Amino acid sequence: MGENAGPAGRGVRRRRSVTAALLVALAVSGGVGAWTARAIADDDPWLMVEGGDHATCGIRSDHTLWCWGANDLGVVGIGRGVASAPEPTRVGDRRDWAEVSVTLDHACGVTRGGTRFCWGQNATGQLGTGDTAPRWTPQRILDGITWAAVSVGGDIDHDARYEGSSCGLSAVGLLYCWGSNDRGQLGVGSTADSTMPVHTDSGAWSAVSVGTDFACGVGLDGGRYCWGRNDHGELGLGDTVDRAVPQRSADEPAWTGVSAGSDHACGTHPDGTLLCWGGDGNGQLGQASGGDRLTPARVGLDAQWTSVSAGAAATCGVEAGSVLCWGRPGAAVPERLHDPAAEATRIVSVTTVGDRNAAIDAAGRLHCWADQ
Repeated sequence: MGENAGPAGRGVRRRRSVTAALLVALAVSGGVGAWTARAIADDDPWLMVEGGDHATCGIRSDHTLWCWGANDLGVVGIGRGVASAPEPTRVGDRRDWAEVSVTLDHACGVTRGGTRFCWGQNATGQLGTGDTAPRWTPQRILDGITWAAVSVGGDIDHDARYEGSSCGLSAVGLLYCWGSNDRGQLGVGSTADSTMPVHTDSGAWSAVSVGTDFACGVGLDGGRYCWGRNDHGELGLGDTVDRAVPQRSADEPAWTGVSAGSDHACGTHPDGTLLCWGGDGNGQLGQASGGDRLTPARVGLDAQWTSVSAGAAATCGVEAGSVLCWGRPGAAVPERLHDPAAEATRIVSVTTVGDRNAAIDAAGRLHCWADQ
């Protein structure tokens, strides 16, 4: 659940060529550890990577889409009957992908021309196809909207039904959401599900990120807005009251990006400071003192944060070209995983969810690791 789903896009836009990529396994025992690399043949650098609960997808420099992981819910997008893809597997034959977002039960992507595709489970209309039938490969959706970005979130209800919601931004910055709405996470003032995108707010937006039953975004005015479930203060508004429409936070400086996780969220300011808020049951807020935070709390004293990803029970970010992570199963405060100077590589984006993580460096190489 990465940061900055907006017209400018999430992840990285790099076109430098490389002859090999490093698929990195981070050996961890009870917390964070040191990089252990294994080189694999990989001629195309990566532009972006996005992790879901059981699958990961990324876009390469030739704008092809690749996914890997568990496919029992159709999230990898390679067809029904294929249980999993243990390595990055190309999805379809398109060469115009620009954005992709992945969650527990479904995924959505946007092409360079602004067309939206979604796939996976669809019990609550989270694919935005106008029905509730699942799709096992990317489904092109002609909804009359030219899309710039999309963000998805998923959950399992009390009846073991996969429910999810999605939001996206049009090319002119309008916000639309669709899918499950039991906690007001579509931001339309009601709690009725929608199988098609509904226009959420009349304002213009630069970023949106969907978590578990809630979402946050950044307006063109730099303001932070959140809506939906608020059990642990994940809306960062000073209380635990749900909101069925986007609520702007008061008396805060401008925001550059936001990332919504399972029950917490994080965001960055233009000066490079990082703040997190919401549930802190696993130390995912990066606060040594622990405890839920109903309003944004600054993470550490560093002020060179360029990327953040709020996951299920952990958070990772990029600060001065280095990856730092905190929360289950690691420490409650950020721990640096590698030294950019010593390893001659600078990380530019990161994604985390569950116990799996991925990052892209400045040369477009992909790094993946798991917490053990």
